[in-house]
Amino acid sequence: MEIEEKMRVGIYDPYLGAVLGGGERYVLTLAECLRASGHQVDIFWEEDKLLGLIKEKLGIDLAEINFVGDIFKLDLFERWRITRRYDVIFFLSDGSLPWLFAKKNFIHMQVPLIGVRNKSLVSSLKKRLIKNFICNSEFTKKVIDKVYGVKSLVLYPPVSTEDFSNKAIKKNIILGVGRFTQSLHAKKQDVLVRNFKLFIDCGLKNWRLFLVGGALPEDQSFLEGLKKLAEGYTITIRENIS
Repeated sequence: MEIEEKMRVGIYDPYLGAVLGGGERYVLTLAECLRASGHQVDIFWEEDKLLGLIKEKLGIDLAEINFVGDIFKLDLFERWRITRRYDVIFFLSDGSLPWLFAKKNFIHMQVPLIGVRNKSLVSSLKKRLIKNFICNSEFTKKVIDKVYGVKSLVLYPPVSTEDFSNKAIKKNIILGVGRFTQSLHAKKQDVLVRNFKLFIDCGLKNWRLFLVGGALPEDQSFLEGLKKLAEGYTITIRENIS
């Protein structure tokens, strides 16, 4: 089927060069789907070996998508000059509101929100340029709507359902998936380990805890401490797997 109108879409994720986590899977799957539908998709980042890493880690093929550099490092006039050429811009944010000048601008908000200042005149002007706030769950929607005074849309994270089988044999396994970090996006794996150990010490038998996720060099001390905390128990920790 031929598409009647092809859009020029720009996508920005400020964490793309740091970690390939849930937010990155979200926006890059969107990029992949839009390109498969015949639209031109530009990612505002330097490619710099990211294509291979994204395909290896997330299974997403972006070979036909353009990496055009991080325009959000430019001054406001240059950003206006570039972004106004786009039909759509999709911007992933942790709370900040950018100036966006495409025909239609969408912001995907994540929680927690850091240093939000949305009561100023400048913030009000920025919000008027945004067609919709997007979030990934009803929980996040409640936070976003209250903080920003908007009616956000819920677009759930992508899941490859074809990778699942209803013939799998259930086992006594608890699986925790999330980046190993103590930053603002901490997943509290240390809490999971301590509570699992408590259950085992209280008599729980034949159960295992698996913790998997990405780890950056600056997260290594936390990761090593977590492994030490798990010693002697049926706890398996794996970092940076596909």
